[in-house]
Amino acid sequence: MLVHHIGQLVEVQNMTDPNFDVKSAAAVLQSLDQNQNWIRNGGQEGSTGVEDGIGNSRAAPVRTRYAGADTKGTLTVSVPAPTTGVAELLLKNPLDHTLAENTGSFVTALSHAHSRRVDQFCGQYFDPLSSPNILARGRIPADFSKVDFRNELADIHDGSKRVDALHNRLWSPLVS
Repeated sequence: MLVHHIGQLVEVQNMTDPNFDVKSAAAVLQSLDQNQNWIRNGGQEGSTGVEDGIGNSRAAPVRTRYAGADTKGTLTVSVPAPTTGVAELLLKNPLDHTLAENTGSFVTALSHAHSRRVDQFCGQYFDPLSSPNILARGRIPADFSKVDFRNELADIHDGSKRVDALHNRLWSPLVS
């Protein structure tokens, strides 16, 4: 089955995964809830509600959002991940939400600038994306290391702050 995901069609082999590890998925959300850099601001509330909502259907994941503590970046979390793993995280921090619908040299240059600012902060779980709105995608496996995940959450938070600085420099001449 094909599903629309991050602006492209992807094939999902198994819509339900009988081997999906709900406890690992809940541990990903618990790690995020305990992280000082990311604050839950949407979707399922509370660990009990999240665990109750998590199922094994990749076509109907539980989604929740986390705002950066001191960045305009947000994390959108899908559990289970649409394609593989227990969770997928998208780091978003657009200069302007409408740019995703546009093309041209400015949008391309901005997308590459986003990727360069986030690339050095990505590790084993996150990969940079060259996009005007989505900076990185994290794919979290069932056997993830909580310590490494926590460290990478801090790192991508720092990457999002670097994108904030870029956006501030771009907006500065326009609003002064």
